Amino acid sequence: MDTVDLQDKIVQIIPAEGWNALFCGGTNGEIDINPIVCWALVEFNNGLRDVVGMVSTVSVKGERGLEMACENVNLLGYAKQGSDLSGLSEDLKEASASFMKQYDKSLN
Repeated sequence: MDTVDLQDKIVQIIPAEGWNALFCGGTNGEIDINPIVCWALVEFNNGLRDVVGMVSTVSVKGERGLEMACENVNLLGYAKQGSDLSGLSEDLKEASASFMKQYDKSLN
């Protein structure tokens, strides 16, 4: 995973109760769902600002932290908890599976 550029600056955070980040989960079109810890107003090193979801992480050493969901190349988007995700389009699921297959190939 990419790391946050040290020049990026979190300007403000607010709670994100009830929101999830959706990620490509595997080559069969699975969708991983991670709760958003908070929303952050980020000023990027290029001067642009955006609101991004922050998700909890655990390193290989077991250390906990936060990262911007948008830093993960597998991010599909955000959804309210309890949203009916059964209606996700087959195109999105196929795109997720295709992406993960290409990603797996790039690791070999």
